Amino acid sequence: MLNPLVSVIMPSYNYAIYLEDSISSVLQQVYTNWELIIVDNCSTDNSREIISRYSASDSRIRLIGCEYNSGSPARPRNIAINNAKGKYVCFIDADDLWLNNKLQKQVAYLESHSDVFMLYSRYLILKN
Repeated sequence: MLNPLVSVIMPSYNYAIYLEDSISSVLQQVYTNWELIIVDNCSTDNSREIISRYSASDSRIRLIGCEYNSGSPARPRNIAINNAKGKYVCFIDADDLWLNNKLQKQVAYLESHSDVFMLYSRYLILKN
């Protein structure tokens, strides 16, 4: 498969302060065949409004709202995985940023190494 769909999974709970930057880092990917599934875990800030604005302007972004707060990101991740359509699943937290070539490099590697089923990458901790 030359251009497989990647399902990007983002749990969110009260991360309005970081959401725009995190979503933008997915939007800026060189590799563009992805879907971003954001599961809001009953945020009490304006997270849902921010996510809704992005999903209204880009059909690759979907918002799923939890009916109750699960107390951790595990349930929202599982909900997103159950709704994923991609060949690959990739995780990003609502306060994470990606370099714009992350998906391109990882998909290329996975597509050329059929014996590999999981990848991870280095990270940098940025402080405000």
